[in-house]
Amino acid sequence: MFEIINGGVYTKHDKTFSMDRPKGFEWHVLLMTRSRGEFHFDGKTYEVLPYQVIMVPAKTPYHYRNPSGEYSDDWLHFSCSKKEFEEINPKALLHPFSIGNPSLIGSYFQQLLYEKNYAPEHLKASHMDGLFHILINHLMYDFHEKREVSYSPYLHPMQSLRLELQSSPWHSVPAKEAAKRIGISLSYFQHLYTEFFQISYQKDVISMKIAYSEELLKTTNMSIEEIARACGYTNPVHFYRQFQDVKKMTPGQYRG
Repeated sequence: MFEIINGGVYTKHDKTFSMDRPKGFEWHVLLMTRSRGEFHFDGKTYEVLPYQVIMVPAKTPYHYRNPSGEYSDDWLHFSCSKKEFEEINPKALLHPFSIGNPSLIGSYFQQLLYEKNYAPEHLKASHMDGLFHILINHLMYDFHEKREVSYSPYLHPMQSLRLELQSSPWHSVPAKEAAKRIGISLSYFQHLYTEFFQISYQKDVISMKIAYSEELLKTTNMSIEEIARACGYTNPVHFYRQFQDVKKMTPGQYRG
């Protein structure tokens, strides 16, 4: 079982900071950098960039700092059995690699520390173990993706926007308004949305509305006009046309 011993999020150090453990450390260390840094361990030197992850196994000598200025990171000290450590494929994490969603990864660091400090005692161990497995799964996914695209500060806001759309597609807003909310131009918003989700904003909104209408058609006695309104359509004819474009049949035919 994985246990969090200690940790920190958004930890900041001035330019004089230098962490040197020539005999290693009692616990395994997992770091997500938020600044540039220089790591020395296992006989190698790594120049790391912001939003990269690296793991240092217990009892492995290491040293890190940021020669060019302040250093910042999220970090965890954790323990587990030898078998559990081998099962998470630590060799993949021994080299710095970029992650796709630092906000998400950072939230797991924070939640793990919350569980360690504030969860009820009878839930603490299972919560930490489960969350740590999820964190490692996300990291291994990013590692195997071997990302060549640098981190975008707009990824997390766009993902949050899309989750809201999925939860309430009837409250969708025009792309121009969504772009304004994110704080970018309409053209850049449309470009990023398609790049992140492999579908345009407009097509995604339509897809979500139609998916919700399918649920209502199959599970309620609402009229098709009522379903159109419930899905955010002010004009039932518009709903009919979009439903037929997506499903290749009318709402009535789908309902059977």
